[in-house]
Amino acid sequence: MHWKKSQFYFIWQTFRYAKSVDHFFKMWSYRTDWANNLVVGTNSLNSSLAWLGFESIDLLNAYLKPDHRVFEYGGGGSTLFFLNRVNTVITVENNHTWVKMLKDTIGQVEHKNWEIHAIEGVAKEGQASKDPANPDHFATKNKGEAHLSYEQYVNVIHQYPDQYFDLVLVDGRSRPSCVKASIRHIKQHGWLIVDNMERDYYRTAFGEIFETDFDTILDRRSPMPFHPDFIVTLILRKK
Repeated sequence: MHWKKSQFYFIWQTFRYAKSVDHFFKMWSYRTDWANNLVVGTNSLNSSLAWLGFESIDLLNAYLKPDHRVFEYGGGGSTLFFLNRVNTVITVENNHTWVKMLKDTIGQVEHKNWEIHAIEGVAKEGQASKDPANPDHFATKNKGEAHLSYEQYVNVIHQYPDQYFDLVLVDGRSRPSCVKASIRHIKQHGWLIVDNMERDYYRTAFGEIFETDFDTILDRRSPMPFHPDFIVTLILRKK
């Protein structure tokens, strides 16, 4: 891990993933932020920073407005990041330890515009044979969780009206299923963000939908805070 925290690793990734000269210099511009956020003791909660690519964070800062409603699959620093910028944040989180940490942290600043749903995966017969790329299977590739169905977790968003959210962030379990469930709940011109899209199986079911129903704002590698590896954060705007 020491090598991965070095400037040499940053440089290597910048050359490896650059799609253009502009992309190269955009990634390069984050080298100081990348290094500063790898310092021991810094994390997404105490920094109130979304665990997304730096480029996507910049775009979010320009997009978000005080009257916006945000739904997120997977809570953490992004929860605090959003609460400091928008009217309403609704979080679904499967890890109860993480839920407690979030509640303890957010309770200290008395946010009243936050709602959290703690929903674990449910053991289901035959689930281990399901395909995580199929949005109708509610499956995951997370280690030790292949037997769990995340159907209840995914379907929390259906408690809210269609075209209700200005932004949906998918950064938790069973992401293809979360994407499919989210689409109808996003406002026209609202954003859908899916993190870690370097994992190709997240895209398998959505090639046509992403092209016909959305405009692409961002779909390329970027350095991120709190982790040395560059990631792909996909940002789509609903037509």
